[in-house]
Amino acid sequence: MKQNMQNLKLFISEYKAYFDTVIRHDVSFNWDDDSWSANTQNKGVFSGAKTATLNFNKLTTFKKGIYFEGDNEVDLTVGVHKEFRDFIKAFMCYLIKLKNRKVSMSALNRDLLLIKKVYIQLLVNGHIKPDVHVINNDIILHTMTAHCTAIAKKTNGVADSQTAMRSLCKRLTVLAVTLTPISFNVTQKRASSEATAKAKEAAEKFHNAEYVEETDEDDSDKLISIQTFLNIVALRSMVSTDGEKILLNMLLLLMVTGFRFGECARLRTDSLKKLEIDDSEAINILKEKGLTPYYLGIKYVGEKSAGTRTHWVEPLAISLVEIIYEDTLKLTKKLRTHISECRKHNFNTLLPIELQAKIEIPIDDITDYIVESLSETAQKGESQRRDFTNRALKKAKIEPLRIEFVNSRRKVQYYSARDIETYLQERVLKSKSLSSDFILNFQDSKTGKNVRVCYEDILFIAPEGSLALIKTQVIKPLPALISIHDMSKFLGAADGQSGTSIFKKYGLTDENGNHPSLTTHMPRHTINTFLAIAGITDHIQAAIMGRVDITQNSAYQHLAIQERAMASDASFSGNQLDIFDKTVTVQEPSSSNPMELIKETAQISINPDLNLANGIAQNTHSFTTTQDVTSLVSDVFESSGIDLMAGLGVASANEQSNELIERHAYLYSLDFGSCMRNLKAWSCPYSMRCQDGSPCPYFTVIGRADDQIKLESKRESLRNQLREIELLFSNGDLSLEEYQELSVDFKRRRESLMEINVNSNKIEATKQKINLIEFDHHKKPKSLATIFAIEHRKKEHLEKAKS
Repeated sequence: MKQNMQNLKLFISEYKAYFDTVIRHDVSFNWDDDSWSANTQNKGVFSGAKTATLNFNKLTTFKKGIYFEGDNEVDLTVGVHKEFRDFIKAFMCYLIKLKNRKVSMSALNRDLLLIKKVYIQLLVNGHIKPDVHVINNDIILHTMTAHCTAIAKKTNGVADSQTAMRSLCKRLTVLAVTLTPISFNVTQKRASSEATAKAKEAAEKFHNAEYVEETDEDDSDKLISIQTFLNIVALRSMVSTDGEKILLNMLLLLMVTGFRFGECARLRTDSLKKLEIDDSEAINILKEKGLTPYYLGIKYVGEKSAGTRTHWVEPLAISLVEIIYEDTLKLTKKLRTHISECRKHNFNTLLPIELQAKIEIPIDDITDYIVESLSETAQKGESQRRDFTNRALKKAKIEPLRIEFVNSRRKVQYYSARDIETYLQERVLKSKSLSSDFILNFQDSKTGKNVRVCYEDILFIAPEGSLALIKTQVIKPLPALISIHDMSKFLGAADGQSGTSIFKKYGLTDENGNHPSLTTHMPRHTINTFLAIAGITDHIQAAIMGRVDITQNSAYQHLAIQERAMASDASFSGNQLDIFDKTVTVQEPSSSNPMELIKETAQISINPDLNLANGIAQNTHSFTTTQDVTSLVSDVFESSGIDLMAGLGVASANEQSNELIERHAYLYSLDFGSCMRNLKAWSCPYSMRCQDGSPCPYFTVIGRADDQIKLESKRESLRNQLREIELLFSNGDLSLEEYQELSVDFKRRRESLMEINVNSNKIEATKQKINLIEFDHHKKPKSLATIFAIEHRKKEHLEKAKS
């Protein structure tokens, strides 16, 4: 025990020293602080525009997943005691060092929350002042059982938590700070996206997909709809303030490139690079098409270990990207110049150069250069503008230095330049999003190195407060970075905490009359779905999208399948899809299964006496349970008047039909027809002889879409074989005995096929043909991906026609 306690003390001392020597000079917090927060001023792991905090003391944030039924609740307001807090801090530093400073705040927070839950379990077990060395397997098991029970519906969340706890236990055991070695076994694994039969089947389905039978409708919400796209285009002529224009430019760049938000937010002003084309013939072709005779790339620092790389812009979008850069730089030129001047003088003053020589500043100059409201009320006139500025300064406890009465109707307030300077400096110090040196620090997720970029060198910046859409108070000399919160609010996303979106402000609605809502990741989803629809290989998709792990492409395959299906369903009032033109003569189907046959002919025959589910299942053989089979066979049995069970024996004739059906409710799809033997339990005793037409007591046809086509193929094949036998006999190649033996077998098979044909005709006689094209006349595509899929299918069929 003494050794364990000594190990713990040494561990804490070692990593406190690591914090002091490696981390401390890069961050704005101390070892003894109860929380460590990330911000733009910090470097390394704790850098970045996203605000994230490691809180070592607070326990009251836990509302569930900490108690079993019957446990006595403990007082969580006491927090974590100092010695245990020091251990947690040391462990966080240990992880940072272990990962070579390339670990995310979310990963650290995950382990921190698990350790705090272990601490709570120690409190529940009666430890008044929990110590690290008393943690054992029972404590870990109880902690994880309570935690996983609370999130049981989120299987991936359970898997991730269990994996994290297993790793945590291994590390604590290696550190030897507990009395006994501890371990945790993972019982829930995250669903694999590769190397499984299901994944391979999904991938194969994706690459061959033209339609889709089952898709998750909610996934369509990840794609940009056509109406939303048109609304975004309309906004270009509607946005009025500089902040709105900058945010819109950022959105357009996200839509063109598919960047992650963080990648776009950190773009530099000089990130564009041109690559001249040497081939004169290629240049002429580009010019004829109205395209620029050069390639355009955007250099950026990728997230998720992507590193520094270049995104090459689609040639059709080059002009738009150049306009976005030019417009954004023009809108922010004054602000960039101001910050550059301030930096030259080491930020001794934040006042614009126009005001630096003044001792007192009139209210009009403060409105023009320092603080202003862009609200409709404040912009009604000069008097309203000045009134707002006065109220903003008064709220900051800044009073006029003197008041000059120009006439009986107007007075001019003069403020101290020193007070205005103090006002600006205090705004910087109080703001969580502004850095005092106006430098953005973030970590390159690939190399782990800290990257420093001056605000004036970042493409997307704006005066503080100008990004709000209503109740704007703009502090003109202070530059602000665009945060995910700013963009989410602009787009009306849920994580923007509601409020007025740009669509709501200008009264733009979608096809349902609602104000659109986007996330910053939807353009990326849409572009990657385009690539998946076009069949771009995984490694090229990953390269285009700045992705290291190509297995993540599978996340877009289901969307691509859905959009290809929508492309098959969607048509405008004219002939949207040439393949579905009613004047086209349908050729003899070449498909080898019922589903492909229905797709190819765009027709399905349904028995109106069957319920719709059974009618479709009859055509496609798409059922999985015994109940499905019983329902189908019963329906077909009753509607067609055919004894599908006749071959099962005379003894069955006395049984009730429903009992007979339930007893033999097996229906396995064969290449030709179906089998009513329990093939899962017993293999075929006849070596699948039914497939050549030989009679079998278990064989039947149920009216599958391809039954008659394959039946006719079997009959024609048998006729040809009979002719060959007769020819061989007439040529003397077969003896009379051999000829008679073969003839008997072939005639028996022919009679069997004739009987099957009679039954099949009876089943088909109960059906009515339905032209699926008729359902398409009033459907229109809703998403950009569907339009892309439509055009891509047109191209595919044109290429097939040419070949």
